[in-house]
Amino acid sequence: MRILVFLQNFPNQIIMKKSLYPLLLVAIFILSDCKKPEKEDNTPKDESPDFVTFSDGNIPENWITNTWIVENTLGYDDNYSLKSTPLDVSSVLTYKTLNAPGYLEFYTRGGSFELFIDTEKATALSSVSMGNNWNKWMYALYKGRHSIRWEATGQVVFLDAVKFALAKLPKVDTKEEVTNITASSATSGGYVNDDGNSPVTARGVCWSTSENPTINDNKTVDGSGMGTFTSNITELNLGTYFVRAYATNSVGTAYGEQKSFSTKLVIGDKYQGGKIAYIDHTGEHGFIISSSYYGSWYIGPSINIGDTETEIGTGRSNTKRIVQVLGQGYYAASICDELTLGGYNDWYLPSRGELFEIRNNLIQVENYTDVYNYYWSSSESGISSAFAVDFKNGSVFSYPKSSDIFIRCIRDF
Repeated sequence: MRILVFLQNFPNQIIMKKSLYPLLLVAIFILSDCKKPEKEDNTPKDESPDFVTFSDGNIPENWITNTWIVENTLGYDDNYSLKSTPLDVSSVLTYKTLNAPGYLEFYTRGGSFELFIDTEKATALSSVSMGNNWNKWMYALYKGRHSIRWEATGQVVFLDAVKFALAKLPKVDTKEEVTNITASSATSGGYVNDDGNSPVTARGVCWSTSENPTINDNKTVDGSGMGTFTSNITELNLGTYFVRAYATNSVGTAYGEQKSFSTKLVIGDKYQGGKIAYIDHTGEHGFIISSSYYGSWYIGPSINIGDTETEIGTGRSNTKRIVQVLGQGYYAASICDELTLGGYNDWYLPSRGELFEIRNNLIQVENYTDVYNYYWSSSESGISSAFAVDFKNGSVFSYPKSSDIFIRCIRDF
Protein backbone atom coordinates (compact mmCIF):
# COMPACT_ATOMS: atom_id res chain seq x y z
CA MET A 1 0.00 0.00 0.00
CA ARG A 2 2.82 2.40 0.75
CA ILE A 3 4.30 1.85 -2.79
CA LEU A 4 1.01 2.56 -4.53
CA VAL A 5 0.58 5.78 -2.62
CA PHE A 6 4.07 6.79 -3.60
CA LEU A 7 3.33 6.27 -7.31
CA GLN A 8 0.00 7.96 -7.22
CA ASN A 9 1.53 11.08 -5.78
CA PHE A 10 4.13 11.42 -8.53
CA PRO A 11 3.28 13.89 -11.38
CA ASN A 12 2.49 12.16 -14.70
CA GLN A 13 5.14 13.98 -16.58
CA ILE A 14 7.81 12.61 -14.29
CA ILE A 15 6.60 9.02 -14.61
CA MET A 16 6.59 9.30 -18.42
CA LYS A 17 10.23 10.14 -18.54
CA LYS A 18 12.22 6.93 -18.97
CA SER A 19 15.32 8.54 -17.63
CA LEU A 20 13.77 8.48 -14.17
CA TYR A 21 12.90 4.77 -14.14
CA PRO A 22 16.09 3.57 -12.47
CA LEU A 23 15.68 6.09 -9.66
CA LEU A 24 12.09 5.05 -9.20
CA LEU A 25 12.98 1.36 -8.94
CA VAL A 26 15.58 2.06 -6.26
CA ALA A 27 13.06 4.00 -4.22
CA ILE A 28 10.50 1.20 -4.51
CA PHE A 29 13.05 -1.39 -3.41
CA ILE A 30 14.09 0.67 -0.36
CA LEU A 31 10.53 1.28 0.76
CA SER A 32 9.44 -2.30 0.34
CA ASP A 33 12.37 -3.73 2.32
CA CYS A 34 12.34 -1.21 5.16
CA LYS A 35 11.27 -2.34 8.70
CA LYS A 36 10.62 -0.36 11.85
CA PRO A 37 13.70 -0.67 14.13
CA GLU A 38 13.14 -2.66 17.37
CA LYS A 39 13.37 -0.78 20.67
CA GLU A 40 16.57 -1.58 22.55
CA ASP A 41 16.10 -3.41 25.87
CA ASN A 42 18.04 -1.45 28.47
CA THR A 43 16.68 -3.39 31.45
CA PRO A 44 19.60 -4.18 33.76
CA LYS A 45 20.32 -7.86 34.05
CA ASP A 46 21.32 -9.56 37.28
CA GLU A 47 24.55 -11.25 36.27
CA SER A 48 25.50 -12.25 39.78
CA PRO A 49 25.61 -16.00 40.38
CA ASP A 50 22.78 -17.66 42.22
CA PHE A 51 23.31 -19.87 45.24
CA VAL A 52 24.53 -23.34 44.33
CA THR A 53 25.63 -26.50 46.07
CA PHE A 54 29.28 -27.36 45.69
CA SER A 55 31.07 -30.65 45.80
CA ASP A 56 34.72 -31.65 45.55
CA GLY A 57 36.24 -30.58 42.28
CA ASN A 58 33.34 -28.29 41.41
CA ILE A 59 34.23 -25.17 43.38
CA PRO A 60 35.34 -22.23 41.21
CA GLU A 61 38.97 -21.72 41.99
CA ASN A 62 38.77 -17.93 42.26
CA TRP A 63 36.04 -18.28 44.90
CA ILE A 64 38.53 -19.97 47.19
CA THR A 65 41.68 -18.00 46.62
CA ASN A 66 40.13 -14.57 46.27
CA THR A 67 36.69 -13.30 47.20
CA TRP A 68 33.40 -15.14 46.99
CA ILE A 69 30.64 -12.77 45.85
CA VAL A 70 27.02 -13.89 45.67
CA GLU A 71 23.88 -11.82 45.06
CA ASN A 72 20.32 -13.00 45.66
CA THR A 73 16.95 -11.70 46.84
CA LEU A 74 15.04 -13.70 49.44
CA GLY A 75 11.25 -13.48 49.39
CA TYR A 76 8.80 -14.37 52.14
CA ASP A 77 8.65 -18.06 51.27
CA ASP A 78 12.22 -18.59 50.12
CA ASN A 79 14.89 -20.39 52.04
CA TYR A 80 18.50 -21.09 51.22
CA SER A 81 21.04 -23.41 52.73
CA LEU A 82 24.51 -24.17 51.36
CA LYS A 83 25.29 -27.81 52.14
CA SER A 84 28.69 -28.67 50.77
CA THR A 85 32.30 -29.43 51.34
CA PRO A 86 33.42 -26.54 53.57
CA LEU A 87 34.86 -23.58 51.71
CA ASP A 88 38.46 -23.02 52.66
CA VAL A 89 38.46 -19.22 52.39
CA SER A 90 40.21 -16.26 53.89
CA SER A 91 37.66 -13.66 52.74
CA VAL A 92 34.05 -14.14 51.71
CA LEU A 93 31.68 -11.40 50.57
CA THR A 94 27.99 -11.87 49.86
CA TYR A 95 25.08 -9.53 49.20
CA LYS A 96 21.56 -10.29 50.32
CA THR A 97 18.19 -8.54 50.06
CA LEU A 98 15.53 -9.48 52.60
CA ASN A 99 11.90 -8.53 52.11
CA ALA A 100 11.31 -8.75 55.85
CA PRO A 101 13.47 -8.92 58.99
CA GLY A 102 15.40 -12.16 59.22
CA TYR A 103 18.64 -13.72 60.25
CA LEU A 104 21.89 -15.15 58.95
CA GLU A 105 23.03 -18.56 60.11
CA PHE A 106 26.23 -20.41 59.26
CA TYR A 107 28.83 -22.86 60.54
CA THR A 108 32.58 -22.38 60.93
CA ARG A 109 35.51 -24.55 61.84
CA GLY A 110 39.18 -23.83 62.16
CA GLY A 111 40.61 -20.39 62.88
CA SER A 112 39.02 -17.23 64.20
CA PHE A 113 37.12 -14.73 62.07
CA GLU A 114 35.30 -11.42 62.13
CA LEU A 115 31.94 -10.77 60.48
CA PHE A 116 31.00 -7.40 59.04
CA ILE A 117 27.38 -6.62 58.19
CA ASP A 118 26.95 -3.44 56.15
CA THR A 119 30.60 -2.56 56.94
CA GLU A 120 29.95 -2.71 60.70
CA LYS A 121 31.48 -5.41 62.86
CA ALA A 122 28.62 -7.67 63.87
CA THR A 123 27.75 -9.16 67.24
CA ALA A 124 26.35 -12.67 67.29
CA LEU A 125 22.88 -13.30 68.65
CA SER A 126 23.93 -16.79 69.59
CA SER A 127 26.81 -19.20 69.19
CA VAL A 128 26.57 -22.93 69.77
CA SER A 129 29.49 -25.36 69.80
CA MET A 130 28.65 -28.38 67.63
CA GLY A 131 30.26 -31.78 67.26
CA ASN A 132 33.61 -32.26 65.48
CA ASN A 133 34.66 -28.70 66.41
CA TRP A 134 31.95 -26.97 64.34
CA ASN A 135 30.39 -23.77 65.67
CA LYS A 136 26.92 -22.55 64.71
CA TRP A 137 26.42 -18.77 64.51
CA MET A 138 23.30 -16.63 64.22
CA TYR A 139 23.03 -12.90 63.42
CA ALA A 140 19.93 -10.72 63.12
CA LEU A 141 19.22 -8.87 59.86
CA TYR A 142 16.71 -6.12 59.24
CA LYS A 143 14.58 -5.77 56.13
CA GLY A 144 16.57 -4.53 53.13
CA ARG A 145 19.80 -5.15 51.23
CA HIS A 146 22.89 -6.16 53.16
CA SER A 147 26.57 -6.68 52.50
CA ILE A 148 28.04 -9.46 54.59
CA ARG A 149 31.77 -10.14 54.79
CA TRP A 150 33.68 -12.83 56.64
CA GLU A 151 37.34 -12.08 57.36
CA ALA A 152 39.69 -14.71 58.74
CA THR A 153 41.89 -13.21 61.47
CA GLY A 154 44.33 -16.07 61.74
CA GLN A 155 44.52 -19.36 59.95
CA VAL A 156 42.00 -20.16 57.24
CA VAL A 157 38.43 -20.67 58.43
CA PHE A 158 36.14 -23.36 57.03
CA LEU A 159 32.72 -21.87 56.26
CA ASP A 160 29.69 -24.02 55.55
CA ALA A 161 25.88 -24.21 55.54
CA VAL A 162 25.26 -20.50 55.04
CA LYS A 163 21.55 -19.87 55.51
CA PHE A 164 19.42 -16.74 55.18
CA ALA A 165 15.87 -16.95 56.49
CA LEU A 166 13.10 -14.43 56.91
CA ALA A 167 11.77 -13.80 60.38
CA LYS A 168 8.11 -14.25 61.13
CA LEU A 169 6.04 -13.79 64.24
CA PRO A 170 6.81 -16.43 66.87
CA LYS A 171 4.25 -19.00 67.98
CA VAL A 172 3.26 -19.18 71.63
CA ASP A 173 0.65 -21.15 73.56
CA THR A 174 -1.03 -19.99 76.75
CA LYS A 175 -0.96 -22.38 79.69
CA GLU A 176 -4.25 -24.27 79.69
CA GLU A 177 -5.23 -23.54 83.28
CA VAL A 178 -4.79 -20.51 85.51
CA THR A 179 -3.87 -21.76 89.00
CA ASN A 180 -3.21 -20.50 92.53
CA ILE A 181 -6.00 -17.95 92.18
CA THR A 182 -6.45 -15.63 95.17
CA ALA A 183 -8.02 -12.24 95.73
CA SER A 184 -4.96 -10.46 94.38
CA SER A 185 -2.84 -12.97 92.47
CA ALA A 186 -2.80 -15.96 90.13
CA THR A 187 -0.35 -18.16 88.22
CA SER A 188 -0.30 -18.61 84.46
CA GLY A 189 2.39 -19.08 81.80
CA GLY A 190 2.96 -20.45 78.34
CA TYR A 191 5.17 -22.23 75.85
CA VAL A 192 7.08 -20.70 72.93
CA ASN A 193 7.28 -23.48 70.33
CA ASP A 194 8.56 -21.49 67.32
CA ASP A 195 10.75 -18.39 67.39
CA GLY A 196 9.81 -17.39 63.82
CA ASN A 197 13.45 -17.50 62.64
CA SER A 198 14.30 -14.62 64.99
CA PRO A 199 15.32 -14.91 68.65
CA VAL A 200 12.50 -14.28 71.11
CA THR A 201 13.65 -11.33 73.20
CA ALA A 202 10.73 -11.20 75.64
CA ARG A 203 7.97 -13.54 76.73
CA GLY A 204 5.35 -13.67 79.46
CA VAL A 205 1.64 -13.10 79.91
CA CYS A 206 -0.54 -10.00 79.66
CA TRP A 207 -3.88 -9.52 81.34
CA SER A 208 -6.79 -7.12 81.63
CA THR A 209 -10.42 -6.95 82.70
CA SER A 210 -11.19 -6.53 78.98
CA GLU A 211 -10.85 -9.26 76.39
CA ASN A 212 -7.77 -9.76 74.17
CA PRO A 213 -5.19 -8.07 76.42
CA THR A 214 -1.91 -6.90 74.89
CA ILE A 215 1.52 -5.96 76.19
CA ASN A 216 0.22 -2.40 76.48
CA ASP A 217 -1.94 -3.64 79.36
CA ASN A 218 -0.54 -5.37 82.44
CA LYS A 219 2.20 -7.89 81.69
CA THR A 220 4.97 -10.02 83.10
CA VAL A 221 8.41 -10.50 81.53
CA ASP A 222 9.56 -14.06 82.08
CA GLY A 223 12.85 -14.41 80.26
CA SER A 224 13.50 -14.92 76.56
CA GLY A 225 13.96 -17.68 74.02
CA MET A 226 11.88 -20.75 73.35
CA GLY A 227 10.41 -23.23 75.82
CA THR A 228 8.08 -23.23 78.81
CA PHE A 229 7.73 -20.33 81.24
CA THR A 230 5.68 -19.62 84.38
CA SER A 231 4.15 -16.21 85.10
CA ASN A 232 3.07 -14.82 88.47
CA ILE A 233 0.20 -12.35 88.07
CA THR A 234 -0.07 -9.89 90.97
CA GLU A 235 -1.83 -6.72 92.14
CA LEU A 236 -5.28 -7.94 91.13
CA ASN A 237 -8.65 -6.86 92.49
CA LEU A 238 -11.76 -8.98 92.92
CA GLY A 239 -13.32 -9.64 89.54
CA THR A 240 -12.91 -11.46 86.22
CA TYR A 241 -9.70 -11.20 84.20
CA PHE A 242 -8.57 -12.24 80.73
CA VAL A 243 -5.01 -13.47 80.20
CA ARG A 244 -2.91 -14.72 77.28
CA ALA A 245 0.73 -15.52 76.71
CA TYR A 246 2.90 -13.39 74.41
CA ALA A 247 6.28 -13.68 72.70
CA THR A 248 8.23 -10.89 70.99
CA ASN A 249 10.92 -11.11 68.29
CA SER A 250 12.28 -8.72 65.65
CA VAL A 251 9.05 -8.88 63.63
CA GLY A 252 6.66 -8.10 66.46
CA THR A 253 4.61 -9.68 69.23
CA ALA A 254 2.47 -12.79 68.92
CA TYR A 255 -0.18 -13.92 71.37
CA GLY A 256 -1.50 -17.27 72.55
CA GLU A 257 -5.05 -18.32 73.25
CA GLN A 258 -7.06 -16.21 75.67
CA LYS A 259 -7.98 -17.68 79.06
CA SER A 260 -10.22 -16.17 81.72
CA PHE A 261 -10.34 -16.49 85.50
CA SER A 262 -12.01 -14.83 88.46
CA THR A 263 -10.13 -13.81 91.56
CA LYS A 264 -11.43 -15.16 94.85
CA LEU A 265 -10.84 -14.62 98.51
CA VAL A 266 -8.67 -17.24 100.17
CA ILE A 267 -7.85 -17.69 103.86
CA GLY A 268 -4.30 -16.57 104.56
CA ASP A 269 -4.00 -14.18 101.59
CA LYS A 270 -2.60 -10.71 102.15
CA TYR A 271 -5.44 -8.32 101.54
CA GLN A 272 -6.38 -4.75 102.47
CA GLY A 273 -3.75 -4.16 105.12
CA GLY A 274 -3.53 -7.60 106.66
CA LYS A 275 -4.34 -11.25 106.12
CA ILE A 276 -7.73 -12.80 105.33
CA ALA A 277 -8.78 -14.76 108.42
CA TYR A 278 -12.47 -15.40 107.92
CA ILE A 279 -14.89 -15.49 104.96
CA ASP A 280 -18.64 -15.58 105.44
CA HIS A 281 -21.23 -17.62 103.48
CA THR A 282 -21.35 -15.06 100.63
CA GLY A 283 -17.67 -15.60 99.84
CA GLU A 284 -17.29 -11.83 99.49
CA HIS A 285 -17.05 -10.59 103.09
CA GLY A 286 -15.22 -11.49 106.27
CA PHE A 287 -12.38 -10.45 108.57
CA ILE A 288 -8.81 -9.33 107.95
CA ILE A 289 -6.38 -9.82 110.82
CA SER A 290 -3.29 -7.83 111.68
CA SER A 291 0.09 -9.09 112.79
CA SER A 292 0.61 -9.78 116.50
CA TYR A 293 0.95 -7.19 119.25
CA TYR A 294 1.53 -7.76 122.97
CA GLY A 295 -0.13 -6.23 126.00
CA SER A 296 -2.75 -6.46 128.73
CA TRP A 297 -6.52 -6.24 128.45
CA TYR A 298 -6.38 -3.41 131.00
CA ILE A 299 -4.10 -2.39 133.89
CA GLY A 300 -5.77 -0.43 136.62
CA PRO A 301 -8.61 -0.64 139.07
CA SER A 302 -11.08 -3.45 138.39
CA ILE A 303 -13.80 -1.97 136.23
CA ASN A 304 -16.79 -3.84 134.93
CA ILE A 305 -17.26 -2.70 131.35
CA GLY A 306 -20.56 -4.50 130.94
CA ASP A 307 -22.57 -4.90 127.74
CA THR A 308 -19.76 -6.71 125.86
CA GLU A 309 -20.94 -9.62 123.74
CA THR A 310 -19.34 -12.81 122.40
CA GLU A 311 -21.00 -13.50 119.01
CA ILE A 312 -19.57 -12.92 115.54
CA GLY A 313 -20.27 -9.35 114.49
CA THR A 314 -19.98 -7.80 117.98
CA GLY A 315 -16.25 -7.07 118.22
CA ARG A 316 -16.47 -3.54 116.83
CA SER A 317 -19.18 -2.43 119.27
CA ASN A 318 -17.30 -4.13 122.13
CA THR A 319 -14.14 -2.19 121.27
CA LYS A 320 -15.94 1.17 121.16
CA ARG A 321 -17.58 0.41 124.49
CA ILE A 322 -14.26 -0.51 126.16
CA VAL A 323 -12.43 2.58 124.88
CA GLN A 324 -15.34 4.79 125.90
CA VAL A 325 -15.19 3.48 129.48
CA LEU A 326 -11.40 3.13 129.94
CA GLY A 327 -10.26 6.13 127.90
CA GLN A 328 -6.72 6.61 126.64
CA GLY A 329 -3.93 4.15 127.42
CA TYR A 330 -1.92 1.24 126.11
CA TYR A 331 -4.22 -1.75 126.35
CA ALA A 332 -5.69 -4.29 123.93
CA ALA A 333 -8.84 -2.48 122.79
CA SER A 334 -7.07 0.91 122.56
CA ILE A 335 -4.19 -0.56 120.52
CA CYS A 336 -6.65 -1.80 117.89
CA ASP A 337 -8.84 1.31 117.98
CA GLU A 338 -5.87 3.58 117.23
CA LEU A 339 -4.16 1.27 114.72
CA THR A 340 -3.51 2.40 111.14
CA LEU A 341 -2.17 -0.38 108.94
CA GLY A 342 -1.89 -0.58 105.16
CA GLY A 343 -3.78 2.67 104.83
CA TYR A 344 -6.72 1.34 106.90
CA ASN A 345 -7.69 2.73 110.31
CA ASP A 346 -10.90 0.85 111.08
CA TRP A 347 -9.39 -1.94 113.18
CA TYR A 348 -10.94 -3.35 116.34
CA LEU A 349 -10.42 -6.10 118.95
CA PRO A 350 -12.37 -9.25 117.95
CA SER A 351 -15.09 -10.76 120.11
CA ARG A 352 -14.73 -14.25 121.57
CA GLY A 353 -16.77 -15.80 118.74
CA GLU A 354 -14.84 -13.91 116.05
CA LEU A 355 -11.48 -14.79 117.57
CA PHE A 356 -12.39 -18.48 117.84
CA GLU A 357 -13.52 -18.62 114.20
CA ILE A 358 -10.37 -16.82 113.09
CA ARG A 359 -8.21 -19.30 114.98
CA ASN A 360 -9.92 -22.27 113.28
CA ASN A 361 -9.18 -20.74 109.86
CA LEU A 362 -5.64 -19.52 110.48
CA ILE A 363 -4.48 -22.84 111.93
CA GLN A 364 -4.59 -24.06 108.31
CA VAL A 365 -2.07 -21.48 107.13
CA GLU A 366 -0.14 -20.50 110.26
CA ASN A 367 2.01 -22.72 112.45
CA TYR A 368 1.60 -22.24 116.21
CA THR A 369 4.40 -24.15 117.92
CA ASP A 370 5.04 -21.93 120.95
CA VAL A 371 3.88 -23.12 124.38
CA TYR A 372 1.83 -19.96 124.92
CA ASN A 373 -0.34 -18.71 122.05
CA TYR A 374 -3.01 -16.87 124.02
CA TYR A 375 -4.85 -13.98 122.35
CA TRP A 376 -7.22 -11.43 123.88
CA SER A 377 -10.85 -11.06 122.82
CA SER A 378 -13.01 -7.99 123.45
CA SER A 379 -15.55 -10.09 125.36
CA GLU A 380 -15.45 -9.50 129.08
CA SER A 381 -15.91 -12.55 131.33
CA GLY A 382 -15.96 -10.73 134.69
CA ILE A 383 -14.99 -7.57 136.52
CA SER A 384 -11.28 -8.58 136.50
CA SER A 385 -11.12 -11.05 133.62
CA ALA A 386 -11.86 -11.39 129.90
CA PHE A 387 -12.04 -14.23 127.41
CA ALA A 388 -8.89 -15.38 125.57
CA VAL A 389 -8.31 -18.07 122.94
CA ASP A 390 -5.35 -20.42 122.75
CA PHE A 391 -4.48 -20.49 119.03
CA LYS A 392 -2.43 -23.66 119.47
CA ASN A 393 -5.20 -25.97 120.72
CA GLY A 394 -8.34 -23.84 120.22
CA SER A 395 -9.38 -23.69 123.86
CA VAL A 396 -11.33 -20.68 125.19
CA PHE A 397 -10.75 -19.56 128.77
CA SER A 398 -11.11 -16.64 131.14
CA TYR A 399 -7.86 -14.78 131.82
CA PRO A 400 -6.91 -11.94 134.23
CA LYS A 401 -7.24 -8.52 132.53
CA SER A 402 -3.88 -7.40 133.89
CA SER A 403 -1.96 -10.22 132.17
CA ASP A 404 0.15 -9.50 129.12
CA ILE A 405 -0.67 -11.80 126.20
CA PHE A 406 -0.91 -11.50 122.42
CA ILE A 407 -3.29 -9.17 120.58
CA ARG A 408 -4.58 -9.55 117.00
CA CYS A 409 -6.68 -6.68 115.62
CA ILE A 410 -9.20 -7.26 112.87
CA ARG A 411 -11.22 -5.23 110.34
CA ASP A 412 -14.16 -6.03 108.09
CA PHE A 413 -14.13 -6.31 104.31
